[in-house]
Amino acid sequence: MNSRIDYDNGIKISDYDKFKIAPAHSVFICIEGGNAGKKIALTEREVCFGNKLCCFSPHLLNSEYLFITLTVELFRLHSVVILTGLSAE
Repeated sequence: MNSRIDYDNGIKISDYDKFKIAPAHSVFICIEGGNAGKKIALTEREVCFGNKLCCFSPHLLNSEYLFITLTVELFRLHSVVILTGLSAE
């Protein structure tokens, strides 16, 4: 699973006030479409984001621990079934 975020992809957001903003060390998981439950990433810096993503910004839990928990195969398979209703195979 590739969970790397490409921060230098050429897309720059200048009007932050029109987007949801996630603080650094947030965990994202895709919650819609073919990648639901399959794409997970941990941010290194503040980022803007839109729909189809769920952002976890833990205050009481270490974000790296949350990221590892969400990437464990058993959790990933379970979440794919819940989010899509399809087999995780």
